[in-house]
Amino acid sequence: MKGKITLQKTLVALLLFGLKTNAQAPAVSFATQDNDISGIWVEMTTHLGNYCQTAIGYSPATTDAFEDSHDIPLTYDGPAVLYTSAKNTNLAVQAKGTFSTDDVTALHYKAAYAGNFTISLTNRTGLFLNGQNVYLFDKVAGTLTNLSQQAYFFTTVAGTFANRFEIVYTTNAALAVLNPSPENNQIIVFKDGNSLNIDTGNLAINDVKVYDLNGRLLLQSSNIGGSRTAIDGIIADRQVLLVQIGTVSGTINKKIVF
Repeated sequence: MKGKITLQKTLVALLLFGLKTNAQAPAVSFATQDNDISGIWVEMTTHLGNYCQTAIGYSPATTDAFEDSHDIPLTYDGPAVLYTSAKNTNLAVQAKGTFSTDDVTALHYKAAYAGNFTISLTNRTGLFLNGQNVYLFDKVAGTLTNLSQQAYFFTTVAGTFANRFEIVYTTNAALAVLNPSPENNQIIVFKDGNSLNIDTGNLAINDVKVYDLNGRLLLQSSNIGGSRTAIDGIIADRQVLLVQIGTVSGTINKKIVF
């Protein structure tokens, strides 16, 4: 299905039409002549190319409560899943009521494997095409990113995460960002090929030391400076390693099977 399609139907029809996952990726462009409908499509992509979208829309004809006639439950389950929720129901499409800049939508995701992921806006309608910014609040890293201007890159371990991200529409959300410390940051350590990858959120890394369970120092990297690093040269054969990460706010110890 290709070409431009003008949608003058319901909010849910507009949002559902634009969704794509690995299993369904229609090649379409979007337009709507209903000025009361405003929507965004948010996409998560992995470093291996898996992707999934979720959609959030606003209209006076709908409400923030879960409604069978408007909200579309999540049915897709793959290596990368992005979704929202209402009334304990996971949603692929969430139809909300009249837009407010104070609105907050929790953005959940599932990752079948660890790696470097990207969250971005793939399409917008209504007021989101007329100057209303869309921000992604990462509560783990303590960062606020304007998705209307740029994509957001982050590192994750495998699992399901319901409390890391929020979609917000004002920079006032930045007031909720906590000062970084080892206690309120999720330090991520994972293996990618022969590299040991570390992401400390917004904590600067001073040095990394890798030990085996006998306490033998296998590798040391110093003067790193950034919050992300990849370390090569570790020789290990499916054993548990202790990774000691020195940051500006203290030392964190992590275990990993390498």
